[in-house]
Amino acid sequence: MKKKECSRLGKVLIIASIGLLILPFSGMAASTGYPAKPIKLMVPFPPGGSTDISARAIAGAMEKRLRVSAVVENMAGGGGSVGWKWLSRQKPDGYTIGLAASSMVVQQYAGIAGVDIKAFEPLSMIAYSDNVLAVATNSPFKTVKDLVDYAGKNPKKVRIANNGTGSVWHLCAAAFEQAAGVKFTHVPFQSGKEAVIAMVGGHVEVSSSALGDVSELVKGGKARILGIPSKEKFPMFPDVPTFKEQGYDLEMGAFIGLIAPKGTSKEEIKLLDDACKEGVQSEEYKKIQANFGNRVRYLNAEDFGRLIRSEDAFYHKTIKELGLEVGK
Repeated sequence: MKKKECSRLGKVLIIASIGLLILPFSGMAASTGYPAKPIKLMVPFPPGGSTDISARAIAGAMEKRLRVSAVVENMAGGGGSVGWKWLSRQKPDGYTIGLAASSMVVQQYAGIAGVDIKAFEPLSMIAYSDNVLAVATNSPFKTVKDLVDYAGKNPKKVRIANNGTGSVWHLCAAAFEQAAGVKFTHVPFQSGKEAVIAMVGGHVEVSSSALGDVSELVKGGKARILGIPSKEKFPMFPDVPTFKEQGYDLEMGAFIGLIAPKGTSKEEIKLLDDACKEGVQSEEYKKIQANFGNRVRYLNAEDFGRLIRSEDAFYHKTIKELGLEVGK
């Protein structure tokens, strides 16, 4: 063999060897062909809320990594139970996933049939929503103390809107009610947005909702936040005090994450999780969440699974203590 041909052959062998070394690290998509078509991301709540905003933000970020479309589809009803029950029946092929929130855990003990956290595989936690108690700007309640003082003298006269019986925001209001030693009338709505609109419209006195659901109304001067049950203040509203600063050691909010039907393969979960991890680190995603009022918090599939189990134990205990358990 001529010297030039030997040199050419050597280069080919070197390139081939490099290719074999790279292949195992180039992602499972290369070996499995997944994903080969659009992925449906089901949101079990109406458009415009904190979960919907998070879904659309992460879908856009995931598309860049997965190189296929991620189509968001809202399937509202039953405080999320309609969508979650639907998702649990879907084929575990990695092409249908859904948004999960803390309400999914709470509903197991609120008498809402068909919701079971064991019916899903955790993918990633992608955000966290702070709970807030808010009032219209013309409300006489300027602080949490004002609200408690009035409610103490007028049992059940204060109506607090939430996004559905058995939802985490209902539970947050009930936990505060117990801590303050007062009695409210809890008014359920289909979504957090509907709850805060009812509050601003004067149909109820207070709303218990995700910070993101009321943030635009606060910015627009139509609503006022009385407090945030969190360890730390939210950067968007640095003047809003925490509950602890007002004498109530409460920390309550809701995780937002992605789940898939039980049986989805580990390889597909890893690909989806990696796409989420990359997505939440993007500046565009961080900006969307910060502007809306969500905190960016990422957990991988394994750690998110641990969190869900931990939340399950916490909320079950809390619901029992509040006397709200209906049955699993």
